[in-house]
Amino acid sequence: MKNEKETFSEFLNRKQIELRNSQIESLKKRWPNLSDYEIECVYNKSIFIGMSRDGLIASFGNPEDINTSVGPWGKHEQFVYPGKKDYENIYVYVENGFITSWQD
Repeated sequence: MKNEKETFSEFLNRKQIELRNSQIESLKKRWPNLSDYEIECVYNKSIFIGMSRDGLIASFGNPEDINTSVGPWGKHEQFVYPGKKDYENIYVYVENGFITSWQD
């Protein structure tokens, strides 16, 4: 008969999965308009081309500044986030509500 006791390693792994699932569910409740893929990226603090503006804010937080231009093409926003060094910023470009590119 097989021993059904859980090893310590299995216990830790199970707890990590439970914690991750709980955090994912919390993000889904806080950001109900985001897709499942966006929620995964928010959980991992990452972004992707085509991610929504809300997904960007959920993942990276509020930017230090948003530079906006509006024209016949629509609305263009440049989100400015602080980089790892004081003199380096991360720029994320959003066109009509979706990420089109970034520069870091």
